[in-house]
Amino acid sequence: MPGLRREAHRHLAFDYYDTWRPLAERYGAILLVPEFTAEKWPGPWTYNLGNVRSQRLQPKRWTETSFYVVEQAFRMAASSLGSSRRRFSMFGHGAGSQFIQRYVLHSGCRMIDRAVSANPGWYMLPDNEYKYPFGLRGAPISEATLRSAFGCNYTLLLGTADVNYAGLRNEPDALAQGKTRYERGRFYFDRSRRVAERMGAAFNWQLDEVRGVGHEAARMAPAGAAILAGRALPDS
Repeated sequence: MPGLRREAHRHLAFDYYDTWRPLAERYGAILLVPEFTAEKWPGPWTYNLGNVRSQRLQPKRWTETSFYVVEQAFRMAASSLGSSRRRFSMFGHGAGSQFIQRYVLHSGCRMIDRAVSANPGWYMLPDNEYKYPFGLRGAPISEATLRSAFGCNYTLLLGTADVNYAGLRNEPDALAQGKTRYERGRFYFDRSRRVAERMGAAFNWQLDEVRGVGHEAARMAPAGAAILAGRALPDS
């Protein structure tokens, strides 16, 4: 999934493709690299947050969301290949990982085989203490959907050196999650596990770390690919 820079003229999908092609070949996977250009999907509300609400918090149909676009792209790709697969695995870094983190919660993991979010900048916490988009208060997510999301084969992948907080959202609700991406990631995972325990829900998420790596999509990708393929991390 694409990250923060999504301007059409940058053609960054090619950069992601160049990084992931050898990894897809290594593990025998079909690689899909969608483009959500900033011109057609401007800002974080339409892409990172899924376009499930307007900035005035008006609800939108699922078919208007960026989540639906990914589901449809997968269905079209599977059909063109004559594949009967109904689930896919996905990786995102930065803004792309925010997309995945929220897609897991909003969809209840209904089409996901495995998912990896690497180094998100901030999170939608899975409880009602904070208002949407920082929490579930005002989000269209039922308890049944949240239970399904906690059962997802979902990995939060953090670079231990991702501690530069320049450019991160710094509203009080964001700072409550931590100062750096690394702090926020550990906070989010621990809080999610506690919420699942209170609900009595199965919690199938994992937290993995890539030591010595900062906010670097290409250096996080090998670990992400190994997780998606069900293999041990490259440095283990």
